[in-house]
Order: sequence, then C-alpha cells, then structure tokens
Amino acid sequence: MTASGNIAGGTDYVFFISRLASLLLIISTIFWIWAIVNTVTKDYFDGGVYTFFSVILSSIYVLYLVYQRPGTLRSSSLCVETLLLIPSGSHLLVAVHYAIGASFTPHAWGELYCVTFSGLWFGFSIVYIVFVFKLMGKNRAALDDETVASAAVALEQLEDQSEKEAEDYIENEGGAVQESSAKPEGELI
Repeated sequence: MTASGNIAGGTDYVFFISRLASLLLIISTIFWIWAIVNTVTKDYFDGGVYTFFSVILSSIYVLYLVYQRPGTLRSSSLCVETLLLIPSGSHLLVAVHYAIGASFTPHAWGELYCVTFSGLWFGFSIVYIVFVFKLMGKNRAALDDETVASAAVALEQLEDQSEKEAEDYIENEGGAVQESSAKPEGELI
C-alpha cells in the first residue's frame, strides 16, 4: 500500500508525514556525511554525526510505518501516538545542537548559519507534530464514531435482553411469589 492510498482515513496527513520524512531523510543524510567529513578533517568533533543520524533513523522508522505497517496508523492508542512523536524528538535534537553551535562559533556567518538551521529544524519538528496530531485526531474521531455506534447497538441489545429477562422474571418468579404467599392448609398462624 502506498502512502497516497487511503490509510487510516487521514490520507492527506499520512501523505504529508511520509513526504516530510523522505525529505528529512535526504537532508539529514547529506548533513550527516558533512558532519563526518568535518570530524575527520577538522580539529573538532561535529555532534551532527549523532544528531543527523538520529533523524535518519527516525525518518526510516516513519517510512516503515507508512509503507510496511499502515494498520498501525489506524490506531489512536497512546503508545502509537508516542511512537509517532519520537521522530520530532530527533528534529528537536538537531535544532538544539545548532543552537548550542551558534553560541560557540567565533564567526558571525557561523552564528547566522546555526541560528537559521536551528529555527528550520525546530520548524520541521513543529510541522511534524501538528500533522501527527491531526492524523491522530482524525483517527480518534473515526474511532469515536465507531465506538458510539457500537455502544448504541450494545445498549439496544442490552435493553432487549433486560426486557426479556424482566418478562421472564415476572412470569416465573411472580407466580412463585404468589404461591409462596399462600399458606398451606392446616398450618396455624
């Protein structure tokens, strides 16, 4: 099943989430390689080796959910919501890393670069979170509609069963009560 198919009733949201994950996978792979090159060729360790790798992993995870486990996206459980929100943590990690880098860079252009990309990655995180919540809200609404319909059917069945049980009780027990209230012959009061 593709991401553009009707997955979880939230086609547009799933499609956008999958496209954002694909874009971030490409971007983070490029910047991860750049961080490795910086670490090897410069006299410092570039933390982007870790932060961009976390985005690579989380993007692969999101794409796996969309394309290989689309049924998972139909759930609105807290566990699934949490798992879908984990990638935003990797985006925030990159944003924080850039923000820290801005405070340590000695050049104005380096500060501008770090502040710009910190804001960009923070924006990616916010956009991702918004679309995940929209998807989960749509799933909840669909599940709520199903739950209400199921509850109405169950209540109707319960009412029918209760009416039948009440009728049976009146027929069986009501007669037994009347019989037991009659005194046997020859018994003294």
